[in-house]
Amino acid sequence: MAGEKVTVWFGGVAQAFVLGEKGKSPVGTAKFSLKVKAKDGAAEANPAAAFSLKWAKGDFDSALADEGLTGDATVSKVARTVPVVLLFDGGYYEADVGLTWSAKADSSGSGK
Repeated sequence: MAGEKVTVWFGGVAQAFVLGEKGKSPVGTAKFSLKVKAKDGAAEANPAAAFSLKWAKGDFDSALADEGLTGDATVSKVARTVPVVLLFDGGYYEADVGLTWSAKADSSGSGK
């Protein structure tokens, strides 16, 4: 899996990553992790593979406004749905992902 490229579109934000041996890739303040099974050193395609994505210290309000993921107001544990696309190992994977959004007005936000 090491050296394989992953491109992620999360709502209106896109980022490319190059995976390490354990499926993790930090790029600046962004972190991506993909949990896949490997066979003979190559990742096996699995559209349901779990992943995590973290962006820190960025201004994403305008890119994620149509998903309702902004820091305009203080909210706690609000359900949101975000379109996510992954390009990985020659495959195109797309899903609407549900998450719980919390934010502090004019400060920060996080979704799980």
